[in-house]
Order: sequence, then structure tokens, then C-alpha cells
Amino acid sequence: MEANRQIAALLAASEPVTIGKWTFHADSLLLECGDNSVKLEPRVAYLLYFLAENAGVPVSRAELTDRVWSGTVVGDEALTTAINKLRNAFGDESHHPKVIKTIPKVGYQLIADVVFTESIKAEAKPGTTANKKLAYAGYAMIGLLVIAGTLLLTQGMEPNEKLPPLETPDNPIIAVLPFDNMSSDPDQDYLSDGISEDIITDLSQLKNLSVIARNSSFAYRDKSLNVQDIGKDLGAKYLLEGSVRKSGNQLRITAQLIDAATGHHLWADRYDRELTEIFALQDEITDRIVTALSIKLSDDELQRLSQKATNNFEAYDLTLQARIFTATSTKEGYARASEIYRRAIMLDPGYARAYGLLSVALTRQSRLGYSDAPGETLDRAFELAQKAVSIDPDSPQVQWALGYVYMYKNQFTEAVDALERAVSLSPSYADGYALLALIKNEQGYAEEAIRLVEKGIDLNPNYSWDYLYNLGRAHYALGHYQKANQYLQQSLERNEAVVSPRIFLIANFVKLDQLDDAEWEIIQLQSGHPEINLSNVIQVLPLIDEELRSNVLADLRTAGMTE
Repeated sequence: MEANRQIAALLAASEPVTIGKWTFHADSLLLECGDNSVKLEPRVAYLLYFLAENAGVPVSRAELTDRVWSGTVVGDEALTTAINKLRNAFGDESHHPKVIKTIPKVGYQLIADVVFTESIKAEAKPGTTANKKLAYAGYAMIGLLVIAGTLLLTQGMEPNEKLPPLETPDNPIIAVLPFDNMSSDPDQDYLSDGISEDIITDLSQLKNLSVIARNSSFAYRDKSLNVQDIGKDLGAKYLLEGSVRKSGNQLRITAQLIDAATGHHLWADRYDRELTEIFALQDEITDRIVTALSIKLSDDELQRLSQKATNNFEAYDLTLQARIFTATSTKEGYARASEIYRRAIMLDPGYARAYGLLSVALTRQSRLGYSDAPGETLDRAFELAQKAVSIDPDSPQVQWALGYVYMYKNQFTEAVDALERAVSLSPSYADGYALLALIKNEQGYAEEAIRLVEKGIDLNPNYSWDYLYNLGRAHYALGHYQKANQYLQQSLERNEAVVSPRIFLIANFVKLDQLDDAEWEIIQLQSGHPEINLSNVIQVLPLIDEELRSNVLADLRTAGMTE
């Protein structure tokens, strides 16, 4: 939260800039074009201004992440989500960009015409920072953020005695890095990412191997670190890296397994196949890893690995494309993704994972107010999740989807059963532990929630905002208000748009007798969500623990939230 205030204060001193047909008023975070106006989140606004300062020049993902999220550890998806929010605001398209262009293997470039006001243009130089005042102030802010981030991370990450990283600590630990897209089309990134994710999914089902979560390993995309440093950061003994080249109906994949301690290759191979052979190819790579690491597989594991989610490449390809739209977390994005998932199901009516993904998309549309009939939408999501499980009960992803829908139907016992099944099938399923922790929090089992989150963190070192949120609300429930404050603020630093952490932060500020901060957070919450009040807050937070629900509502009432 402090970082957002610093960013807002910094931008308040900046003058408007014209970007194509749009005018960006940095002081008010408003992007305007005629009668259209969009208010940007502070960090997204700061990202836009930084791109405008470097208009016409490709800026690497690493530089953008370091500049915009300095002092905060974020996953690879944070920048992608922010870029998607800017594209949505401009009505821009990644396939035919007019404002923000993706530069393969580099990052992004603002390609629209940029004109600063006269006072700014006097100092502007092509390829350099246009607004010197913003740049110098930005460096000062970065220093503050580094200090603040270091304090938050060192103070906030050690409040509990850490659990062993895994139940079987002798397991070898592997991280699958995002495969490079070597195709000529940068929009094929989704395919190389999907192949990497599917290898992670397969390996995560092995009880004698521990697999670092996708969010953590993908955070090293385009980072200039050697394999020893990445292995040390992630706590991984082995790294898998590779590349994907798609040309017409042909696919070339290279893969190499590396000993992270020495940097030596244990094996490397190149595969040239037709697209329709992609699933057999993924099996081959998984088999090579299992053999190289001398992993013993049970009969159940052998059977599960032999079962593919679909044999229809077109249906598989569609589900990968749909993820691009869900990453935006917008009404339009979820609607588009749902349409694509339905097309995948039409191509393969036995594709369990597509049913599960559609059920999750519909659940989010229901709970975020993106549906005109939220109850009916949630019921349809439940039907789809049940269908997914009936097709493939041994898929941890569809069990996760069923547990997710159960949670929003307030059927917590059934949700726990589904999630426990998911992590049993996939012992390295970090997000399975995270969602199970959320459900335990909803039920009032705060200490158990903390243990589950910490297990998820061991598997996902570059964890997302919801891990911190779960820790924060658990410590609030236990009366550890200083710890809760640290975690909840860190959660919002990673995703300032989410509602739940801010609600608990408001309540927690009341417990700390910081009413001014609580009132300010209510203003922030209701500026983006004016519909939220005491009467409907439980729709956002389906708390079934009566004592916790009573405490939260009482604190929100004290903070001044309207009935």
C-alpha cells in the first residue's frame, strides 16, 4: 500500500502526455479519449508512463519489472497482466497492435505517437527518459521501495516456524523453465508456455519428485541469470529448459536437463514432429527426465502419465489460447475465454480439462458480477465441474476446479474433499495447497491454513498475492495483527485490484487502532467497487465461521463502511 501511495504521489507531479488519440493525465491516473475515460491502477499507470518515456524503444521485461515492481518479488504474470490491462484500456490488440507491441525475446515497445506537454518536451530525447523530474523522483522512489520491500520481506516472511519443504525431503527438486518461442510469430508464446506447463503438470503427479510451481519458474523468463543462480533461488537441484519452433504443421522442440549446482547438461535432445504428435512428445520428455533422475514410478503413476487430457491438438491449442484472455481478469476476457473453451469441448466432448477450465471461468464471472444471472451461472459452472470429474476423476486440475466451485457454493466440506484429492494426485500442486488453505480459512481453521500456505510457498517461492492474503487473514483470526498487517499489505502490493485483502486490511487497521488508515482503505476500496457495503460484503467473503464473520463485520462498521 505504501508503494501505491508513493507511485500516486510521484505521478501527481507529472504533466499530461498524449499517446496516439488518447491523453493520459498522470496526476489523476485517467486515460481519456473523447467521451471515453479509464482510471488506471497506480502501478499500471506508472508502467504506462515509463513506456511513454521510452516510446519507440523496446524495453525488456526484466527492466519493466525491476522499475515498476522494484523491491517486491512478483511472478512473471504480474507484468503480463498489467500489459493486458493497458491494452484493454486502449482497445489495443496484441495481434495487430497500434499502441503496445510485443517484442519477442525482449519485452514491449510503445509504438503510438507520444507527445509530452511543452515543459516536458524541452527535455525529451529519443530513446531516453523524457520526463527528467519523473525519472529522478522515480530513482528516489525505487530506493524507498527497495528498503521498504526488504523490510517487509525480511520481517514478514519469518513470523512462523517453517515447515519442512516436503513430506519427503529427500526427493529431488526440479524446476521447468518456460520454453523459448523460436517461431517467427510472437503470438505463439502461448504454445511454448503450454508445453512447459504440461510437463510441469505431468511431473507434479510423481510422489518421488518435487516440482517447483509454474509461477515461480516462469518468473525467470528473459532474466540474465545463470542456471546456478536460478537453482539456488528456487531451491531446485535440476532445471529443464528448452525451445519450441512451430512452422505450419511441423513442430521442433529442444529440451535439456541441467544439474543446477554444476551447470552440466545431464541430457539434451531435439525432436522434430508433426503437431498431432505433441502429446506423445511430451510423454517422451517426461520419460527422459524420470529415467535420468532414477525416479521409481508406481503402477498408478504409470497409468496416470499414460492418460492424456485430449488427443485433439486443435482443442488443446484453443484451451491454451483462452488462458491469454482469462489473464486479463476482465468481463470481456472471461466471456471470450468461455467462448473458446466451449469450442474446445465441441471439438472433443471428452476433454475433461476444458470442462474444468470453463467451470472456473464461469465461477469467476458469477462472483465478480460479470453475469446478469450469477446464481444460474454458478449452477452451470457446478454442472461442468461435475462433468469434468466424471470424465477424468484422476486429473488434479479438474478436482481443483470442482473444489473451487464448491467453495463458492458454500459447500466447504465437499470443497475440502475435492482439494485433498487434488493434492493427493499431485503432491507438488502448490495452488492446490493454496486453495485448500483458503477454504480452511473460511472454515475458521487458521493454524491449519498457515501450514498449508507455507507448504505451497515451499513449492512456489515466487508465490502470488493470494498466498500472502491467506497468511494475513489467518493471522488476523489468530489475533496476530502486526503480522497480519505485513502480509495483507504485501498481498496488495502484488495485486492492488483484488478486493478480499483490502477488506481484511481495513478490519485489521481497526484492531491496530489505526482508524485513519482504515478509512483511507475504504475510500480506495469503494472507488473501484462502489457497490460494496456491509450488507453484501459476505457475498465477497463467504465466511462460515460465525466468530470470524462477526469480528470482520464489527471492524468494518467501526471503520465507517456503510450498511
